[in-house]
Amino acid sequence: MTTTGAATAAGTIEMLTASDGHRLQAYVALPSGKPRGGVVLLQEIFGLNSHVRHKADAYAAEGYLAVAPGLFDRVEPGLVLEYADMQRGIACLGAITEPMLLADLQAAIDRAAAGGKVAAIGWCWGGAVAFLAASKSRGVNRAACYYGTRIASFCERMKPTVPTIYHFGALDKSLPPEAIA
Repeated sequence: MTTTGAATAAGTIEMLTASDGHRLQAYVALPSGKPRGGVVLLQEIFGLNSHVRHKADAYAAEGYLAVAPGLFDRVEPGLVLEYADMQRGIACLGAITEPMLLADLQAAIDRAAAGGKVAAIGWCWGGAVAFLAASKSRGVNRAACYYGTRIASFCERMKPTVPTIYHFGALDKSLPPEAIA
């Protein structure tokens, strides 16, 4: 199911295969000893960038098998955007359907499960994807959503089935207070 590719920093790029046959990149960082569990780290709308890879390396340093899937690979494999290129990131989101996202997410969860129980952790769009994982994916045991800008739209039609924690910035202008509520 997974083949190891080129080494980068502390982790490696692996290719995962989703249930529909789509192949996507994932940055996988392994702990030095027996894993304490697995984590799936879910990107903002900027792709599988250095921030997400750094977080994967940090979780691996704490003993977790960390998997960060390239969720834009269906639109453009390996796409990493600059922080100023938000509109292109938003356009990428529009091209990815929920079934596509769930298939790619499940491939990452299955890979992380080699480390034990799995947590889904995401930032911004990834925070909403962590909510989706907590609501609809198999094998997720908990989730942490950091300023998930699209969670409000998901709340209307799904609920997490595992413990889920939400983090929102009091001064964050991208989320209106009613959406946070």
